[in-house]
Amino acid sequence: MKIEKIELSNKEEEVIKQQLNGEITHFSATPEQQKVLMGVIDKAEKLLEDLDAYDEIGSNMIKWFWDKYQEQK
Repeated sequence: MKIEKIELSNKEEEVIKQQLNGEITHFSATPEQQKVLMGVIDKAEKLLEDLDAYDEIGSNMIKWFWDKYQEQK
């Protein structure tokens, strides 16, 4: 099955980096950051399901998704 290319906006990239660097958490994020983060989580869950990659996700789905995004660049 062909997996679609992961596409992230500049804002999504920014929020992912902030989350991965520990600058924000879901609880400390602004409402706008939370909205962006939830959209990223939705994309990550879809990719996880499409790839059936539950065994490779580890403990941080956002990190896993970011790594997949970086691999395709």
